[in-house]
Amino acid sequence: MEFGRCQGVRHIVTAGDVTATTIVIQAQDLAPTGATAVVRTAAGGLKAWDGGLVMGANSVTLDNLGAVDWAATDTIDVVIVSG
Repeated sequence: MEFGRCQGVRHIVTAGDVTATTIVIQAQDLAPTGATAVVRTAAGGLKAWDGGLVMGANSVTLDNLGAVDWAATDTIDVVIVSG
């Protein structure tokens, strides 16, 4: 039985990320098949972020098109899964 691999990434949101409305997270030596993201405020509170995640060949793009947006200084923890 073969199990997949995963990668965890922490990203601190910048003003540029807010303006761009997307963040691209590069997967290191992985072909993403799934991902999840948790957004927290600078104070550590959870946000009910409802944006989108799009898998690329070696990246995951977070799209801030939902009703609850990330803000500068928020923290995004992303877990990328392959396999």
